[in-house]
Amino acid sequence: AAKRYPALSRAFSKGGWAGIYDVTPDWHPILDQLEVQGFYCAVGFSGHGFQHAPVVGKLLAELILDGRAATVDVSSLGYERFARGELAREGHVV
Repeated sequence: AAKRYPALSRAFSKGGWAGIYDVTPDWHPILDQLEVQGFYCAVGFSGHGFQHAPVVGKLLAELILDGRAATVDVSSLGYERFARGELAREGHVV
């Protein structure tokens, strides 16, 4: 950028933050194998992806190796739930 706009070479940043806040229609992630054989996804965690990463890695490994997640039942987080109109519900919010 400084090459195109030399004044930027003297600029400094006071701070900042940027990121994508991604959500699904029901605000729950997708943990599933999609239509393409061997293509698994773990998306839609909004701001909680980093927090959930350790268990999501374990769950994806189980899905890939065993065909199902055994640590936690993630069947309600499949991609096809949107086509069926079966959105995941959060039962632990006051």
